[in-house]
Amino acid sequence: MVQSSLYLTGEPSKARRASTVAAILLLAIAGKASAIDRHTVSFSYIREQARRLAERPYSNPGAAMPEFLENLNYDEYWTIRPLQTKALWAEQELPFRITFSFPGYMFTTPTKVHEFTATHVQELPFAPHFFDFGRRADLAARIPPSLGYAGFHVLYPLSEANKYDQLAAFLGSGCFQVAGQDTNFGVSSQPLAIKTTTGDEELAVFREFWLGKPAKDTQTLVIYALLDAPSVTGAYRFELMPGRETVVLVQLTLFFRKKVAHIGLTPLSSMFLFNDNSVHRPLDYRPRVHTSDGLLIRQPDGTDVWRPLINPAAGIVSVYRYKQPVAFGLCQRDRNFANYQDIEQGYERRTSVWFEPGRGDWGAGSVVLQERGTDSEEAQNITACWQPKKIDIRAPYSIEYTLKYSDQERSKYGCATATRVGGPVTRAGVHQYIIDFDGRELRSLEADRLRVVAKASRGIHIENPYVVRNSIAGGWRLTLPFSISDKTVERGRLTAYLAHKGKRVTETWSYLWCKERVFPSTPHLALPPQSQSRLHGMRHTGE
Repeated sequence: MVQSSLYLTGEPSKARRASTVAAILLLAIAGKASAIDRHTVSFSYIREQARRLAERPYSNPGAAMPEFLENLNYDEYWTIRPLQTKALWAEQELPFRITFSFPGYMFTTPTKVHEFTATHVQELPFAPHFFDFGRRADLAARIPPSLGYAGFHVLYPLSEANKYDQLAAFLGSGCFQVAGQDTNFGVSSQPLAIKTTTGDEELAVFREFWLGKPAKDTQTLVIYALLDAPSVTGAYRFELMPGRETVVLVQLTLFFRKKVAHIGLTPLSSMFLFNDNSVHRPLDYRPRVHTSDGLLIRQPDGTDVWRPLINPAAGIVSVYRYKQPVAFGLCQRDRNFANYQDIEQGYERRTSVWFEPGRGDWGAGSVVLQERGTDSEEAQNITACWQPKKIDIRAPYSIEYTLKYSDQERSKYGCATATRVGGPVTRAGVHQYIIDFDGRELRSLEADRLRVVAKASRGIHIENPYVVRNSIAGGWRLTLPFSISDKTVERGRLTAYLAHKGKRVTETWSYLWCKERVFPSTPHLALPPQSQSRLHGMRHTGE
């Protein structure tokens, strides 16, 4: 079966009109016809859709999911695969291709998907020919075309010509992931984090997507999305620019139905189980397990703060307040396979995500880092977002920002490449962290002119920190011993950086000392490697 796809721009020729009509007729035979409307899709158009939606009461889109799809078990769901040979735009050999995510199992928020050109738009209803149903071929005729999809995957030749890699994945449930060249999905992005006045958290979903059909010579893809939640609606524009570093330009406008306590913009979610800095470790052959190992913040004065992630005993929220928005990101800094030893998950290849604010009424706010304790690498227990100090809900709220996905290092200074805990100490009651700093300029500095600038919060006393040259690996090693002077203190913050001749030469290492997760004596029975990737990596499989 041939899929329907719009002509590129302007008025179609007779041949193109005939081709389009023929494609629609082929779809109509299977009962999947969709009207092509003459209409211009733009951000203003989606913005108006969001404004009108905010005037109506919220309705849960998940209620439309048929029960027989919700009841699919793990094995049944993953036997149904999208076919790359049937991908949208594959027959026209366009630079981007789209495969669709099958609705059901744990993906129970259906979303409508549209395709548009400069002059026309059409909905893409659910079509069975996009999938290989495996042993569940009986489902093909039972799914109503109006249901839509769970989401979609964007394919693009990132690594080599004519080899279509996963560039991005969007789900109706309000989650998306993007990859750069030579990296795999890692950090998940969400459109919004919403906390209501009663303290509850709301889930924002994408009700509809509009995919801009690319020209053959273009290197960008434009996607519009209509967001909905009980308290707020939104219009989103995503412009994807793939490459060694994949850049996503985001434009949004929010319309509020009612007052909210907090809004988190561009929430980034990741997983951190254990690392060299973990006090407690599970019985696991792998030296470390995480998709991100730190939060990097670029402060208004241009200095960088590196906050290694932890797996706490109880949930912890760290707040970094600023008078203006700042750039930040969840990063996977360690890229050495030997430090992970996980052949299937490939944690050393997980992408880092960097957020940069753009135009808009941002105002004062905070970078908020939330760390939740977990025993499982299937959980996304790390979240970082920008939380505005206040938003006027009586008016539309519009901003722009950029997300950058790659494996490159963002810090402009010497980096804290490793944080370790423990080791021999001078007396009982003394703890210590070992921090390795490295960078091209650091390696040429003289030891006698290098000094440690270290601070600690109330109740924590820093002993005698010292730094030595790492003659084996390069760079410098800082030993930071400390003691707890106030026994009532259960958590505290330590910071340190290196200065040379009075000038800062490294980023600020910032760490939270607290009780950390104690893992059970019996290792957690994880899902098979493929399923872990599918659950929090939105893995795509196809032919």
